[in-house]
Amino acid sequence: MTNRRRNPTNFPKSISVARVLDDAEARLRTVLRPDESIHTFIRDAVMAEIAKREALAPGLARPEQLPHFWLPHFWPGSSKARHTAIVFACPGQHEREQRRPVAETTGKNLNILLEFLNQRHPEIFPSTNRYDYVLANSSDQVHFNELTDDTEPENSEILTPLNVARLLRDISGCSTVLTMGRCASVALDAVVQQGFSGRVIPCNWHLSFSRLNTSIPTDAAGNEIQEEGHAATVKRIEVVAAEILAEIETQPTSGLAKT
Repeated sequence: MTNRRRNPTNFPKSISVARVLDDAEARLRTVLRPDESIHTFIRDAVMAEIAKREALAPGLARPEQLPHFWLPHFWPGSSKARHTAIVFACPGQHEREQRRPVAETTGKNLNILLEFLNQRHPEIFPSTNRYDYVLANSSDQVHFNELTDDTEPENSEILTPLNVARLLRDISGCSTVLTMGRCASVALDAVVQQGFSGRVIPCNWHLSFSRLNTSIPTDAAGNEIQEEGHAATVKRIEVVAAEILAEIETQPTSGLAKT
C-alpha cells in the first residue's frame, strides 16, 4: 500500500483554519527561547524557504504556494521588488483568516495602484503584483471591530520599543518604503529615528473602499467621478497614485529618508 502524505491544510470545514493555526502558534511558543518572538521565528522560516524556491525558479515563492508560512502582518517579497517595502496600519479580519498581509479589497486595490506607479517609476515599483514587495504593518497585532472594537492601533501600541525594532527588522534591506496612512507614517518616523536610512514616501490614503469612496469625489483631472463600481475605484486610485508620484518628484534622489 502506498503511503500518502497528509495535506495539513485539509481541515474539516467546521474547523476555523485561523483557530487551528493560532493553536499551532501557541504550541510553538513552548519551544522558543524566552527572547525569541514567534513572528521572528516564522519570518526567518519564510525567508529561508523563499530563498530556496527562488533559486529553483522565479514565481515559486507566492503566499498561495507557502500556506504553512503565512503571517498576517508581514510578507518578505521576491527578488524582483524586495528593495521596496509598503507599510500599512495593521492586519485585520481578512488578513487573520487568510494568514497573509494586505488581503481582499485592500490587496486588490494595491495591485491597481501598483499598475499606475509601475508605469512612471519602474525602478522603484518594478512589479504590479503586491507580493513581489516587502509588505509590513505599523503593528503586528490584528485589529477589527468584532475583535478589538477598533480597526487601527493606537500610537502607544505602534511606538513600543519592541514593535519599532520589529518593523525596522522587517524592512531592513529595503532602499525605499511607501507608507500608506497615518499609522504607517507614525511607525516610520520612529524607525527612521532608530537608524533606517532608506527613502520614505508618505501617502495619507488608505485603500479601503470606504475611505476611497467617501474622500475622493473627483478624478485626477479634477472632474467629478460619474462612473460606478470598478471604473470609479480605478479613477479614485489614480488620484492616490498621482499624489504618490508628486511626492516622489519633490524628493531628492540621494536616497535619504524623508518623512
